[in-house]
Amino acid sequence: MSRTLQFLVELGEDPHLRRAFEADRGGAMRGRGLTEDAECALTQGDAAAIRTSAGANGAYLPPKVIWAAA
Repeated sequence: MSRTLQFLVELGEDPHLRRAFEADRGGAMRGRGLTEDAECALTQGDAAAIRTSAGANGAYLPPKVIWAAA
């Protein structure tokens, strides 16, 4: 599993991480091994770039993961 996809799953499952991400996206991603492109995509909420970075088709991501990153 890519680090981006792992982060998205954690974001969908962990309400504390989700709140931290909503308050400070950069801070919530720091130290998680995400690429600069992944951090940029997640910061901007660019769904297509997030899917590319995660190496996953959005249709296969659980809905809570898709909504958490948007």
